[in-house]
Amino acid sequence: QMAAADGDVSGCTPEECAIVVDSEDEIGDSARAFNHLVGTLAFAMETEQAFRAFTKMLSSNLDLKTLSENALKMFLEHSGATGGAVLYESEGELKVAASLGVRAPEELLTNNHILAAVKSGESSTISIPEGILLEGVLASFTPKEVCILPANYKSVPLGIVVLGTSTSFSPEHLTRMELFRNGLGLALNNVFTHDSLKRLAALDPLTGAYNRRFGLGRLQEEFSRAVRASSPLGVMMLDLDHFKSVNDTYGHMVGDRVLKSVVGCVRSILREGDILLRYGGEEFMAIFPAASSADLR
Repeated sequence: QMAAADGDVSGCTPEECAIVVDSEDEIGDSARAFNHLVGTLAFAMETEQAFRAFTKMLSSNLDLKTLSENALKMFLEHSGATGGAVLYESEGELKVAASLGVRAPEELLTNNHILAAVKSGESSTISIPEGILLEGVLASFTPKEVCILPANYKSVPLGIVVLGTSTSFSPEHLTRMELFRNGLGLALNNVFTHDSLKRLAALDPLTGAYNRRFGLGRLQEEFSRAVRASSPLGVMMLDLDHFKSVNDTYGHMVGDRVLKSVVGCVRSILREGDILLRYGGEEFMAIFPAASSADLR
């Protein structure tokens, strides 16, 4: 009580400052009211500290997987949830970025409640939801409640946080999660913007192949990896014959279409993980990690 009276409330926790209620009169009512105030204040301070830590973590991550995994851990820690997942939207489809304690996180992608939250952008809490199982100590179980939190940026859901609990979410924890989800929405926008800028910086704007600078950097990486692992590395140069006459005869718009068509044809026969770059005007390079001369015949 002395700490609160002096104006220093940082150390006034429910355990330290609570008053023993030993009567049912006005004094007892005052003691209960004071204890409630101390509990509310302590939770508010804890929420502020948690949000600061959450915001600091978000601002230090631009990798989607790392960001999602760390965010999910903090959501679980500060909500009392038993398990959960972070989903994100890419090219019109939901994908799983991180999950902990959820038996089949890929099944969340088609859950009607989650799809409705993506459409509305509004949070919801569902009692005993169908189709969602959490991992228990001995067996999987249906959570008593599931909280669905769209992570929005300018009213557009960029991701979805799904949290399940074997008990119930308190109103105070739900309020805290609202703060968290708003911060996550901004962080996801930063991640997607960063990835988009990286792609733009790496790609040739006409053909969509890697540009020379980025592609040669990838060649150096693959060469170093091949040397370390004593594995083969294939490289192929492609040059379009008589391409100048195409431009001179039909114009540069037709020439651009030819270049795009060539890139499309080459990509259709490349393996996953192979690299195609535009080396010059009508020159291209294909890089084949772990491919020997026999593989390229």
